[in-house]
Amino acid sequence: MATATTLLVVAGLVALPSIEPVSAQAARIYVGVGGTGDGTSAADPMGSIEAAMHAASPGVEIIVAAGHYRGDLLVIDPPAGTAEAPIIVRTHGRVVIEGLVRFWRLHHWTISGLNVRWPDGAGSTDHLVRLTGGSHWVFRDAEIWGARSYAGLLVAGPASHYTLERLHVHDTVPSNETNQDHLIYLNGESGPGLVSHNLLVGSPNGRAIKVGGPDINVEASDIEIRYNTMVDNRGPSSIQLTGRTTDIDIHHNVMTDTDPRRNAVTVFNWVGPTAVMDYNVVWNSAGFGDAPVFVAPNNVLADPEFVAGYRPTNPVAEGAGHTVPIAGLPDGDGDGVDDWIDNCRELANAMQLDVDRDGIGDACDDVRNGDANCDDKLDIVDALVIAQLVVGVRFDAGACPIADPMSQANALAGDVNRDRSVDVVDALLVAQCAAGIATIACGGPD
Repeated sequence: MATATTLLVVAGLVALPSIEPVSAQAARIYVGVGGTGDGTSAADPMGSIEAAMHAASPGVEIIVAAGHYRGDLLVIDPPAGTAEAPIIVRTHGRVVIEGLVRFWRLHHWTISGLNVRWPDGAGSTDHLVRLTGGSHWVFRDAEIWGARSYAGLLVAGPASHYTLERLHVHDTVPSNETNQDHLIYLNGESGPGLVSHNLLVGSPNGRAIKVGGPDINVEASDIEIRYNTMVDNRGPSSIQLTGRTTDIDIHHNVMTDTDPRRNAVTVFNWVGPTAVMDYNVVWNSAGFGDAPVFVAPNNVLADPEFVAGYRPTNPVAEGAGHTVPIAGLPDGDGDGVDDWIDNCRELANAMQLDVDRDGIGDACDDVRNGDANCDDKLDIVDALVIAQLVVGVRFDAGACPIADPMSQANALAGDVNRDRSVDVVDALLVAQCAAGIATIACGGPD
């Protein structure tokens, strides 16, 4: 974008005083850790993502550099972009925000790459990521995990012409009443909206996607749910429609492992009137969809036969799910995995192995196996988790599962020395990290 201003966010979520919007014709603007300047140079940086977003103007590009950002991010009524000159937020390297994220009334914004994990101390009513209202916005290319609340990602209010795509939302922890903790929750008078090419895994007390608010009179309409992979969402289904949701188009998704007594798509107090399922692959569910959802004849009950990264290998699942290529997307390392879903973009890793499930592929991951609680370091907590695994005791490791359910013993996060078994040696190796006498690489990117 020739006229775009680039905001380089190096780290920090520290709020700054009000800053005048930056002209799209202005020089490149930088934001750095603890910066208090005007951002005219790397030596005089701004200091926060929030401040950068409020300083933006049509055509501005905000680049967030790699780092671990601790603290909530609250952005209310930032400047609007335009159809011809949207405002862009993207990342350079892996960014993790450990805090609650709130965007209110974005108009013509595209936000990519802001990964968000659950912060300690947040409550069960605090949605992890919340996008309220706005129009013509896109939120994509992010991992959201460990929510202990009603939703990993909530779309609320009168949002319109929005897109959620290429997200990996996973592992909510049961925190509310039965079937109330979802991965994605479209709650409010929203639409039109698109939910596409997302990987949604692990909501034991909720759905992968819930459409419709708690009030039966709230209407979400004209929502397209396509090319998503939904696995192990048992509260009780992959998708649920409620209230006056209407014109819901559900197609080319892979949905597996719901409550075995329930269909992949369920309804509750739904007055519709219109929802259609077509070209979906369903497995380990009672069936396709509750009446009166229209189930077209092109849906298939079949095991997708996943390999690493939840890639289906069964030919009947070809053309469905989040791994279906999007034409024209780059593949920088030439491994056959588009950059937007590649967990290691710098090195070829066609199998996408990620034994500790931290979102960084093994080929690029500086943190050895053993990071059982996904805090990007090896310490005594990890050693205790692994020791309990060895003796057969299940330990709640928080937002980071100790094992990848798609792999065998060699892919357990506890296999520190990668000898294809988890044993007392692995626990001792991690304990050495905690004691400062390590013989392996401890820690990793912060």
